[in-house]
Amino acid sequence: RFTSFNGSVGYNGAFTNPLLPDVVADLCQLAGISYDVSELPNEVIHSSFGRITTINSIIEQLALIYQFDRVESGTIIKFIPKDKPPVKELFLDDLGYSRDGLGESPFTFKRFQGIDLPRAVKITYLSEGNNYNTFTQDTRFQNFTDGNDVNLTVSMSLDDTKAKEITEIILKNAHLEQMNYGFTGSYDQIELE
Repeated sequence: RFTSFNGSVGYNGAFTNPLLPDVVADLCQLAGISYDVSELPNEVIHSSFGRITTINSIIEQLALIYQFDRVESGTIIKFIPKDKPPVKELFLDDLGYSRDGLGESPFTFKRFQGIDLPRAVKITYLSEGNNYNTFTQDTRFQNFTDGNDVNLTVSMSLDDTKAKEITEIILKNAHLEQMNYGFTGSYDQIELE
């Protein structure tokens, strides 16, 4: 969204970098998607895209870089920051709902093995500090020898510091989310998405 650019030939006025919610909203409007971006932070986007790509690909890259999830809520796609605080506390009695009343296991879990986790994350992007040439940042766990190297390529321009932060966040989150939990709940928790 270029709010300060009027589109005329020879325009040389001020330019205001767009905010994350505005960019995501504009992309959703272009795709004809009903959306809710009200919870996204008003973070300034300095990036530009260097290749022709799909709207979905752009949103996926923005979600990776700015750490948000997409949640389908009826006919609306909600965009939720990953660092959002919990909205409700569930207790063991709230889990394991079954229609027949027999009850199920309160929750299931899966622990990813070390070979399924990344030992390094590398991101390739267009570097704003290097004349928008392709550049790479990476983060590696020095004492973790299992797992695979994850290579990401985004068609966005990024600040080098931001790109390095992204590799650190992705690598740490993968190990923090090593345990994956699932549960069934009753209709009392229907508002949870």
